[in-house]
Amino acid sequence: MIVNEPVQDTFEDTPSKDRDPEWFKRAVFYEVLVRSFQDSDGDGVGDLKEFVDAAHHRGMRVIIDFVMNHTSDQHPWFQESRANPDGPYGDYYVWADDDKQYQDARIIFVDTEASNWTFDPVRKQYYWHRFFSHQPDLNYENPAVQEEMISALKFWLDLGIDGFRLDAVPYLYQEEGTNCENLPATHEFLKRVRKEIDASYPDTVVLAEANQWPEDVVDYFGDFESGGDECHMAFHFPVMPRIFMAVRRESRYPVSEILAKTPAIPSNCQWGIFLRNHDELCTTATRSAWATTSGSATGRLYLPTIMDPVYGYQVTNVEASMASPSSLLHWTRRMIEIRKQNHAFGHCFPAGVRGRSRSVREQLLPVRAADGAGSQRVRGPASGGAVRRGALPGHR
Repeated sequence: MIVNEPVQDTFEDTPSKDRDPEWFKRAVFYEVLVRSFQDSDGDGVGDLKEFVDAAHHRGMRVIIDFVMNHTSDQHPWFQESRANPDGPYGDYYVWADDDKQYQDARIIFVDTEASNWTFDPVRKQYYWHRFFSHQPDLNYENPAVQEEMISALKFWLDLGIDGFRLDAVPYLYQEEGTNCENLPATHEFLKRVRKEIDASYPDTVVLAEANQWPEDVVDYFGDFESGGDECHMAFHFPVMPRIFMAVRRESRYPVSEILAKTPAIPSNCQWGIFLRNHDELCTTATRSAWATTSGSATGRLYLPTIMDPVYGYQVTNVEASMASPSSLLHWTRRMIEIRKQNHAFGHCFPAGVRGRSRSVREQLLPVRAADGAGSQRVRGPASGGAVRRGALPGHR
């Protein structure tokens, strides 16, 4: 079988009636925009519930982005907070009479924001925001805000959602004399979130979006001895640009070095290793059309199509990729199938071994034998022995 030969999905890592608390370790995640899925009235907003039901029918799980740190400045909570400081929403955000607090907190978007504080002409106070000024931070010192977040999580879980990407979790709390990141209070709240979810919604996954170094992110898995009591997963942000760097340099060292510096994690957790997502740095996402034409005119799409003689939708689309055995689509499907056949890729963090080639990363993937006796080493079609040799993309 050539590496690009089309394969049928076995769906062996998809939902079943039985408990499967570690499904996320074997899963392959895709980030998709579903804004107009099942848009029956043409208003540009689709039916998320129908999307979830359709995905579950096809054996797929759905996790959604959940912004826990802030809201829009157009949100009703913020509008009430600025208009009525003594009202029920007056303390939902972080307000101050001046902009002198928390001076040790870095400004994240230095190209657009001069401060983490912005003056509100209505309330005549400053409000705190770690990101854009139109994204005021919620006040987690207020118990009512904590309850609102728990309630919102349960709302989506009751709708059938299988998990959450928790956006910007390192910044939930502020404390004078600190950089206002990764504070103990944040971890205490995440432990509560995990406990509430585990109690009523088993097999739900919580993924931390913490764009920090691995030695700081590892704390978001929680207690090591218990197997983890905060987030099940966390993005490993430093790996992504180093993968592309490794390909460009034709060297395994950028990836090997950061993985060697990555600490151990609790047994029931896993790193989220990704190639692309909307939070990546210095790259541009590529969207693929289904075919040269579709049911909607390109002028009605809510995102622009790619107009390029090679990568434009007229040439690069799903229909054309399905028809070509050598397409990236079929190559990706084949790689996913190999991963599914070797669960060790998801159930352990691979240890690199000293190899003979600077362009090839070699690794050992130990796996518990089916009968529980001892362990076995992964053997795959790219390996003739116990050590699996995986060439960087574009290299043999």
